[in-house]
Amino acid sequence: MKWFFGAFLLVTAIDIADTFLKDYDWGVRPAVLTNYAVVIGVAVTGLISNRRSIQLGVAGVAFAAQLLYLFQELGVLGSW
Repeated sequence: MKWFFGAFLLVTAIDIADTFLKDYDWGVRPAVLTNYAVVIGVAVTGLISNRRSIQLGVAGVAFAAQLLYLFQELGVLGSW
């Protein structure tokens, strides 16, 4: 499963670059920075851990964080 967390970290890095290329002010909002911090923490934890239970746990945390971020941002995204 380490490949998953490596790919997750790579996609997150690309997403961060894409976000800041679009608009710096959008990328420095607290919700965005918190989401990136959680996602990077999850990916690094998954990469360094050898226990499958921890990897599954942090994958669940990442999924929940993405859902929370999505629902929090629906009002912003829907107003475009």
